[in-house]
Amino acid sequence: MRRWLGRVLGDDRGGSDVAALVVVVPLIFGVVLMFMYFGRQGAAAEGVTHAAAVAARAASMERDPGSAVGAAQAAASATLSASGQSCVGGPQVAIGPSDWTPGGVVTVTVTCVAGGIADIGASSRTLSGTARATIDYFWGYDR
Repeated sequence: MRRWLGRVLGDDRGGSDVAALVVVVPLIFGVVLMFMYFGRQGAAAEGVTHAAAVAARAASMERDPGSAVGAAQAAASATLSASGQSCVGGPQVAIGPSDWTPGGVVTVTVTCVAGGIADIGASSRTLSGTARATIDYFWGYDR
């Protein structure tokens, strides 16, 4: 024990071991934080893209564009909250132009200012995801 303590405290190299630790430990900590940031950012982007796909499918099941907007908004909000993704001010959902006929295509864009990234000290970031879905053929027929 005395030898080890003598090596740590009374090193004849002038404290270069301590200086190396002072440099290396913060560097390793910074690399770990960087991996956490990119992981959180990737998960948030994936969550917004998934919410856009679910919202597009929900919008494609409606009979008119007015009710499709409400269904897409509800589906995007529910999907993001279920995945634990928080959007500052809630997600913004936009339905792109399409002819609202059976077999047509509806395009939904979900935009979210991600608040979950700020948990690790990073600034909030605007994420966007777009998805398309085919309007159901059978919804075009009267029941």
